[in-house]
Amino acid sequence: MPLPHIIMGLYIGKNTLQKAERNLLEMLQRIEMNQSDDGGQQGFQITFAGQRPLGRSTDYPLLKDPVLTPGNRVVITITIAARPRVLMDGIITHQQMPFGNGDGDVSLTVTGKDISVLMDLEEKNKTYKDMKHKEVVEQILKEYAKFGITAKVEPPKAKWPLDPPKQMPSQMGITDLAYLGALATANGFRFYMLPGPTPGKSVAYWGPPLRQGSQQSALTVNMGTRTNVEKIDFSFDAQSAVEVSGAVADADGDKAQQADVTTSTRKPALAKQDPFGGSRPLLRKIWLGYAGPDANEAKARAQALADQSIDQAAQANGTLDTLRYGDLLTVPGVVAGRGAGGTYDGEYAVKSVKHRISIAEYKQDFTLAREGLGTTIQKVKP
Repeated sequence: MPLPHIIMGLYIGKNTLQKAERNLLEMLQRIEMNQSDDGGQQGFQITFAGQRPLGRSTDYPLLKDPVLTPGNRVVITITIAARPRVLMDGIITHQQMPFGNGDGDVSLTVTGKDISVLMDLEEKNKTYKDMKHKEVVEQILKEYAKFGITAKVEPPKAKWPLDPPKQMPSQMGITDLAYLGALATANGFRFYMLPGPTPGKSVAYWGPPLRQGSQQSALTVNMGTRTNVEKIDFSFDAQSAVEVSGAVADADGDKAQQADVTTSTRKPALAKQDPFGGSRPLLRKIWLGYAGPDANEAKARAQALADQSIDQAAQANGTLDTLRYGDLLTVPGVVAGRGAGGTYDGEYAVKSVKHRISIAEYKQDFTLAREGLGTTIQKVKP
């Protein structure tokens, strides 16, 4: 099978995105992008050759080019096997220009974060009267629609707060981004930006971790010519799971109600066995640190802790050559592994991918995770 052709697209602008000029692309040396599904901001770093023209010029053209000014928006796309995808939609936040001891050419590196950095610029004090968490999230995200951001907000399963006028969600001295993340964590959810589907567009997702089944090409190891990863290491933490319990005060504050003990997860199973199963000799038990009056909220927080505790019980860390793999790993998403045996084969959530792109190569460093050992599937996408 012939190697796929890879085309990279670079769009930069302040108010309007434009394709990068040819002379800028000719100076491009390498790109790194970090993507993860942990709710943190994604990041990018682009390095350009910083030649200074001959003559009496005292500055470097790249430094005088307003296109690389912090605050400008950057979109990076990759087309592989005739399929275009937006990998990064972000804002330049930093410049770096290191000099050595010699008189040789230097480089200019611009660093940035995904477009959610615009939600992290102002700390606010707000109270959301008569609103549930989903409604709060939707209201906050409406303010950012002007940046091409579309909200995708899922309803929490827990019905809390039960009495919004008395237990109003409050954003006290934190940014919109921090508050969206805090509300997500309390419900066992994630909040992250999904770049695309076209340059200048992004989706703000607030909901359960995305595990919609394996649609990506399988990662293959120890299978001769079918092997498509350069290296991969597997591990399992038998102490990851926690059992959560706690007491909840009633509205009058003179009694306490025991919160449910949580010993299972609501997440779709990717492994045959999880750390909650069997005799559980290393199961840890923790106390829920909650001082509010809402038992439904306490149960939701306990369940979220239980879910998160086994999120990365089994892990796989590795590197692949994109040309040999013939595809891009998508974050968030699910990918299957094969060739490592029944214990570690099967589906995993893609937790993070670091893209390293240069003229000579395109590598992807990845971390995969699931709740336990053993495969639940018999076939993978080749």
